[in-house]
Amino acid sequence: MKKRTRIPKTARRVFKGVIFDIYQWQQKLFDGSYTTFDMIKRPDTVEIIATTPAKKILVLEQYQPHTKLFYSLPGGKVDPGENIQAAALRELREETGCVSKKIKLWKVFTEYSTMDWNIYIFIVPGCHKSGFLILDAGEKIRVKAVAFEEFLKLAEKDNFWCSRYLTKYLFMARLNPKIKKEFYKLLFS
Repeated sequence: MKKRTRIPKTARRVFKGVIFDIYQWQQKLFDGSYTTFDMIKRPDTVEIIATTPAKKILVLEQYQPHTKLFYSLPGGKVDPGENIQAAALRELREETGCVSKKIKLWKVFTEYSTMDWNIYIFIVPGCHKSGFLILDAGEKIRVKAVAFEEFLKLAEKDNFWCSRYLTKYLFMARLNPKIKKEFYKLLFS
């Protein structure tokens, strides 16, 4: 899958950070005048909905140095030159200690119109333990295997950190029996 960028070729990087870069360019307006536009660029990320043979979903209960307890899915940034599928499998292995032979790209979307950043959501069925967690120095993670209903309810928690798209989808699945049934089938069949 080819990465699409929304930053014009004429843009100039005006700030380079550890995660975020800022680009600016002159944009012609409808009245013929010009103004400066800017956009943030960051590495693409992956989110993984990992399921087990026991029909559970792996959720992370975690802390980072600047946070209180929060829940999330396994995931993280795609390293330079790394394939998105390889990034998803690497993040799954590092943050859960699990592996799987199957992986399916479910959704790709852009979180914000002012940021050049794609989020890839993968469904990884049949996960099984393969080893210890390989955590970054700033991560404290405990892996929980939760039932489908509990997973859907996570969207209601203020401390469930995932993409806006997935949170919205979990809400829709809770409210719409047809979407709920299709989502369950997608995860576990």
